[in-house]
Amino acid sequence: DEDDNYLLSSVEDLLHISSYQYDGSIGPNILSGNYELMNDLAFNISFTVNKIYDVDGFLSSITSTLNSNSVDWNNDGVVNSSDDEGWLPIGKLGDPFTGIFDGNSYSISSLYINRPLINSVAFIGEADGGSINNLNVDNISISGGGFGVGGLAGMVYGGTNIYNCTSSGFVGGDKYVGGLSGYAQGNISYSSSSAEVLALGYFVGGLIGDASGVVNNCYATGHVKAGNDAGGLIGQLYDITISNSYATGNVYTDDTGGVGGLAGEIDASSPACYISKSYATGNVYGPFNAGGLIAEFDGDITDSYATGDVVRGHNMSGGLVADLTGNITNSYATGYVNPTGYTPIHGSLVRRIAGGVVSNSYSINSSMNLIGHTGSYIIGDYCAVGLDVGCVAIDISDNWDDSTWNDKGVSNTPTLKNMPN
Repeated sequence: DEDDNYLLSSVEDLLHISSYQYDGSIGPNILSGNYELMNDLAFNISFTVNKIYDVDGFLSSITSTLNSNSVDWNNDGVVNSSDDEGWLPIGKLGDPFTGIFDGNSYSISSLYINRPLINSVAFIGEADGGSINNLNVDNISISGGGFGVGGLAGMVYGGTNIYNCTSSGFVGGDKYVGGLSGYAQGNISYSSSSAEVLALGYFVGGLIGDASGVVNNCYATGHVKAGNDAGGLIGQLYDITISNSYATGNVYTDDTGGVGGLAGEIDASSPACYISKSYATGNVYGPFNAGGLIAEFDGDITDSYATGDVVRGHNMSGGLVADLTGNITNSYATGYVNPTGYTPIHGSLVRRIAGGVVSNSYSINSSMNLIGHTGSYIIGDYCAVGLDVGCVAIDISDNWDDSTWNDKGVSNTPTLKNMPN
């Protein structure tokens, strides 16, 4: 209409937006309009996603097979083999989506994309500013060959807001790949993904491949496999604050780079980042730097924990963090750190501290020192339960904040209060 407000109540309405942006027949404002989903929508397509896991529960491979398709994805009036590539993403490189898409808490299901020759592959390919709210994309199969592949969005920047959105199914690509978004520069809050994520390259996460800005009250439960730089929630961090967030999937990499249960690593050019009231429970496997929470980090970590095992780390392994420049406060790790490779120095909480303070924190691992290797830093109160004489975890956690922790001062593994689910 004249105000560029569009109410979407059918699959055909969605296809009009998707296809008309390429021929311009709907007008110049299609990418800056305000859209509202009025009910649940499902595409009439059948595909099979096969997932294979290794004996340790890590994702090994995923294949997606198109069984049948009755959707005229390119909206040319005929369903034929040209439609086998599936959905045409809204917004692309040079022509991003800049409007508002409000799903009204409805779902778009059976979204299928197999476009190995383009970048920015997702329901919304690229977004610059604006917002995506209250939208669920369920039972998806999304594959892209380049960078920026996600369930909801491929590449979002310019302070784009993503609020109360979810994804489930399968997402695969090369670089900048995430269950919800491949790359996100903005404010991501109250959102989640259960999608399994598989990528050949780097910057890969269960929720976001590469993120900067704010991630708050978010979580990911899918398993992740990547070449390198991967995390259960986020693959790479840049100038970001993460709070009240978590990841539960196992994370596997088979090349150099960082891998962590929550996040892979911080960009080398990033200013200090912040993680608070967050945790990871998945196991971590990586041939280079591996951490139960994050591999490489510059900044502050408070009121956080990791319980997954770090089953391999060729260079640096830590139960919570592998390589730290910064501070850790009121945090712990319980996973077994079992590194292999040329260096024998690893840590049940942190492998190496280049500078900072560890205080009121502990690990539960009787086979390894809390800190593997120390640089120029100051140590506060800390210890490794079972290895350091007199180390009692509940004595350390007893002074933690009552409004933040459950069972602190009572259990060796207290949990965080008021987490999203």
